Amino acid sequence: MINRWFLLAILAALTIGAVAAFVVFAPSPADEVGTEEILIPRGPAGTIVGPPEEFRWNPVRGARSYRVAVFDAKGETLWEGDASEERLAFPEELREEVLTGASFFYRITAKGRFGAEIVSWERVLFRCPPAAEG
Repeated sequence: MINRWFLLAILAALTIGAVAAFVVFAPSPADEVGTEEILIPRGPAGTIVGPPEEFRWNPVRGARSYRVAVFDAKGETLWEGDASEERLAFPEELREEVLTGASFFYRITAKGRFGAEIVSWERVLFRCPPAAEG
């Protein structure tokens, strides 16, 4: 006959495992931050005056982090950065390049728990005309 303490130990281990799984995989309040299921960029976009201060977008439901990637007109990646909020400072290393008058675009990706992509918005174009020569 199986020892009663052995069965009790197995039952306790299964209970602890179930509780741990619930704690790890249960939705948390952070999963519900944001009200939208679509990512909408709020800037920069179009023709701008001077380098932007930051990238902005609406919060996405379930997003834990966001990734912004900036590309030149040829599609080459110039910069990538991560944020935990709906904004990210414009990179200092691109400020002078933006002033050349070239066109750039960026992509914003919302990521959920474990870094899985939830949604992204592709090709937000922006351009800062060069300062008039005088």
